[in-house]
Amino acid sequence: MNFIEIVKVDKNQLKLLQWATELYEIGLSISHNDYQKHGAYIVGNADLAGFSKPEQTVLADLIRSHRGSLVKAIEILQEKRRVKTKLLLMIISFRLSVIFNRNRKDFKAELKITNPSKHGFDLFIEENWLKNNQLTLYSVNEEIDQWKKIDFKIRLISS
Repeated sequence: MNFIEIVKVDKNQLKLLQWATELYEIGLSISHNDYQKHGAYIVGNADLAGFSKPEQTVLADLIRSHRGSLVKAIEILQEKRRVKTKLLLMIISFRLSVIFNRNRKDFKAELKITNPSKHGFDLFIEENWLKNNQLTLYSVNEEIDQWKKIDFKIRLISS
């Protein structure tokens, strides 16, 4: 069973996630500190041709949530009444992709998500790759701890 099949992510959501991955560093043009907040503001308030206001809002929410305190990001989304399972799954996908893309090298490891549910999933990563990428492993473990705080369990399994 495929993770995407369970959550029934549609093509529009995947396109929004792809656009967010292209735009998430736009806030760096303002400041390195809290660049996710600056980027979210720019994307949420700019006149972006080709995007509806709701699409811009989702992009801004994804960009705002891609780093930093997950609890704080979720609180902000709850204030806007925008916390839905599909959005949370887009956020976890985005946050993990940013971690794995940190060094700007091709990700050359097998990564599988199994046993997905609304409450978590198992994340399989090759053991050798993890041994050779300790900083990324540290960041993945920190991310797992962030998600535990909102009762979403990610179990890291090396194979």
